[in-house]
Amino acid sequence: MTRVLDTIRVTRYLVVVRIAETARKHGVADEDALHAVRNAIAQWRLDDDFTMRVGPARNGNLLEVGVLGIDTDDPVIVHSMPCRPQYRPHR
Repeated sequence: MTRVLDTIRVTRYLVVVRIAETARKHGVADEDALHAVRNAIAQWRLDDDFTMRVGPARNGNLLEVGVLGIDTDDPVIVHSMPCRPQYRPHR
């Protein structure tokens, strides 16, 4: 199934991103999940309020990070793990 990439919006103001306990299930460090969200190379809008972003951890490995309310003043990372094939951007 082909997914259409959304345009990644540039944040023009400071937003604190919370990290839910569910995002720590796969052992990804909080700093790596935040780095991936802030430096995303692709994103998919999977639901009205749920966005999956793919970006690098601090060591360069790709992560998939699920964020609730990414366009709000209170986004929450609820999922983070090494990037699976279905979310790897095609070259």
